Amino acid sequence: MIVELRAKAGMRAELSSLLESMVANQGPSQQGFLGSTRYEVLDDPDVLIEIADWESAEAPVAHMEESAATGAYADAGRAVQGHGHQAAAMTI
Repeated sequence: MIVELRAKAGMRAELSSLLESMVANQGPSQQGFLGSTRYEVLDDPDVLIEIADWESAEAPVAHMEESAATGAYADAGRAVQGHGHQAAAMTI
């Protein structure tokens, strides 16, 4: 899965740090999560791209549904422009 996140102006480092902490603390317990790599977009100081590896196409869907129900991404959402409305995900 490829996720593009647009941080609020000047908050990319904070968003990256929050995501790193979430992956370290919650990633190992997420069923089907194999790991992820995060990239900074060189010509846009507010964008992060994360490529997450999952065992199946269904695994990230189940994870996102659970996360939405529990508010697991609330802290990261505060650093994303539009409170999460500027995140786009694509499964490949």
